Amino acid sequence: MGPLRGGEAGEGDGDRWAAKRRRCHARETRYATVVTIQAILAEVETLPADERRRLAAFLVSLRHKDLADYRARMAERIDDKSPENWVTLEELEQRLDS
Repeated sequence: MGPLRGGEAGEGDGDRWAAKRRRCHARETRYATVVTIQAILAEVETLPADERRRLAAFLVSLRHKDLADYRARMAERIDDKSPENWVTLEELEQRLDS
């Protein structure tokens, strides 16, 4: 069996892989771009009201997730039965003052 020629099975495989590499590179470049918060805010201002509502709902869901994680960590600390992990009232006051 010799090398593949036009019209044989596998024709265009090199072109297909080259196109895939170009798409991957373009995607990596797009995600590597740094976006400032100012640019995001400017873009949000241009969104229609329904899209802004969807964005707001998404941000609220992220906040609730963060709060749930925080609550879980605090519950673990409150339920800690090991006195060596406890803080005295004086130590707490010192930490709050610093």
